[in-house]
Amino acid sequence: MVNYEITFPKKQLAIEMKRDRSGKRIANKFKLIKQLPDDLFWLLDENHKLKNFKSKNEIIEYFVNYRLGIYTERKKKLVKILEQRYKENSDLVKFIELVCKGKLKIRNRSKKNIKVDMDEYKLPIGLISTPMSKCTIEERDELLKQNEEIKKELEYIKKTTEKQMYINDLNDLRKQLEKDFK
Repeated sequence: MVNYEITFPKKQLAIEMKRDRSGKRIANKFKLIKQLPDDLFWLLDENHKLKNFKSKNEIIEYFVNYRLGIYTERKKKLVKILEQRYKENSDLVKFIELVCKGKLKIRNRSKKNIKVDMDEYKLPIGLISTPMSKCTIEERDELLKQNEEIKKELEYIKKTTEKQMYINDLNDLRKQLEKDFK
């Protein structure tokens, strides 16, 4: 690491600062500022590597393509999360229905015997830790309602292209900024 130290005679810096409130004169005197041509387009990319672009449009195209790649990953993750949530809710609905109808007995049985029954219904064993207060028709109906919402959201995400998701987010950002800066 290189450290530079600039020292002034006593009170000289104060005199220099009074002459030049912006600090540009001092910066120019020590060659701390250099005017660069407008057509230099060197930027750090997403890997923090210096990259040269030929034009402003090339920078925009690069950035948009990079963002679209991120939206592709985002879409995959959203689909995976929603499908997982839908499956977990569906399994819990099935578990609640079986318990409520008496087809799956939990009380006064060994975990081993419960696991055999759960495997028969293709339910994860983790559901046996579900509190009995959740094994109600109301809870089942709420989970079914959530699954309908998840299904709608999942269909929307699957139908929407990454490009359209990006455009929608940009439009939402514009609306938010317009609202914030009015």
